[in-house]
Amino acid sequence: MDVRTAIPTTLLTECRSVQQRLVRHHAALLSEAGYIHDQCGSRMLESALLLDLLGKDGTYPDVQLRLRHYLRTGRPDSFLEAQSRSAALGDNCDRQQIEEHLRGFRHFTGERKYLLLSTLFALIGAVPLDTSSSTDPTTLRYGGQARWTDLLLCAMKILHVRGRGGAPDHTDLTYLANLLQDNDGDRVWEGHLLVHLVALHALHPSETHGDIIRNGIKALVQTVNPDGGIPFCTEQEIWGTALAGVALAEATNLNHPALAKMGHFITQTQRHDGGWGYTRTTTQTDVDDTSKCIAFLRKLSPAAHRGPLRSARRYLENIADPAGGFPTYVKGHRPEVELTAEAIIALSPDWPHHTPTLNRSLDYILDAQHRDGNFDLSWTLSASAVILHVIDAMDDTRHLAFPGHRRAASITHAINKATTFLESAQNPDGGWGHQPGPPSDLLSSVQALPVIIRHTRRPSSINHALHYLIDQQRNDGTFASPPDQVGPRPIPYDFPQLANTPTLIALNHLPRTTSPTTHSPGL
Repeated sequence: MDVRTAIPTTLLTECRSVQQRLVRHHAALLSEAGYIHDQCGSRMLESALLLDLLGKDGTYPDVQLRLRHYLRTGRPDSFLEAQSRSAALGDNCDRQQIEEHLRGFRHFTGERKYLLLSTLFALIGAVPLDTSSSTDPTTLRYGGQARWTDLLLCAMKILHVRGRGGAPDHTDLTYLANLLQDNDGDRVWEGHLLVHLVALHALHPSETHGDIIRNGIKALVQTVNPDGGIPFCTEQEIWGTALAGVALAEATNLNHPALAKMGHFITQTQRHDGGWGYTRTTTQTDVDDTSKCIAFLRKLSPAAHRGPLRSARRYLENIADPAGGFPTYVKGHRPEVELTAEAIIALSPDWPHHTPTLNRSLDYILDAQHRDGNFDLSWTLSASAVILHVIDAMDDTRHLAFPGHRRAASITHAINKATTFLESAQNPDGGWGHQPGPPSDLLSSVQALPVIIRHTRRPSSINHALHYLIDQQRNDGTFASPPDQVGPRPIPYDFPQLANTPTLIALNHLPRTTSPTTHSPGL
């Protein structure tokens, strides 16, 4: 299908206007330091945890008032958020439904994930502390996980030992305190409010660690948003800037002055191991952020960023699973489909240097596809988000692999299955929901759109989706969407700017009727 003839000229022109407004919007968000600024929205779980902590501590009464106001007037965007609010305000919680909801969440970390979620809701009084779990918290082992996972495991062990009437082990308390003391000044630990809150709850009864608790509370109250609540994390400016950098580079054909500044910021925030984390304040690197930073720097100039790219590719090679998949944080942990697809996208332009790894990675994602064409979710609620990354990886592979590659037929078959899945999941309004059936949302829709543009045989699907997209535009030219990022899984958190960047990326996939957008004083 020729997309250029499938989309009416008037519709394509309107989409180009939306694209140019989004280019201007992104440029306006650029900070002096070269990153795209975006403030994480408030979340009721963290706000309830902080309110409880301040109540125990008897400090910051003005902040307590603001937190209560947010919890009373805010709109929960999920069942667990609604139950967080009820518990914090002393309203009745449906404890049986909460228990069923937590038990109903399926994740490969299994009982440990349930233990974390149930502990969080026990801290705010939504459910009793579960002392009947099949995982004995006293046997929890930390060390060798992501930094915040180690901290959470240690904190949960302390909380459950204390909740069962025991005395926490001095070794555990010291480990937890030492991690928090590694923090730079009075900032939120690793930029991760939820983890910092749980750690302070675990330490709070201890008089020995008063300075750590006071400094931690001071850092947390400084993150209160204008609505009175606090977010899940401080920023994710590295992730957001790399993603926006790719979007701007594609939209402007590399002809925008913001790009060089953004590239400098990304190279300056690379960690010693060659990877990147989600924010400048974290020392924990991961495959997701590293893959996005590689994609942006390659788009900007592979030659100018040869050194950082070489270190980053080495980072990915070192973390790859021998069976071909990529985990999020730590080598040897369970790999995930979306992270593996992102790593393929990052490494495939240098295919000759990574052939064994990439071949295994391709086999991994091909084997992971469900019969209906879908894939397991990762750090998102949206099926189309995972499918987009997988199809991008497969498209890159098809363009780079030599003719007659033994996986070519399998790749084509997988792309067709995924495209058919999205075609059948499209709602009557032209958009997509997180999964087939739920109402359409912008993020799920714009992440399905590039796949549909490239691979559908139904021109009406493209036009219908574009009309849906345009209808979502606000008066200032920007977009809003329910969040689809989750952390801890399955609880969503919101960075409002992320409704705009994937929209710009989707529009970049449309055929050009004129020369690419170029920078001018009006942009």
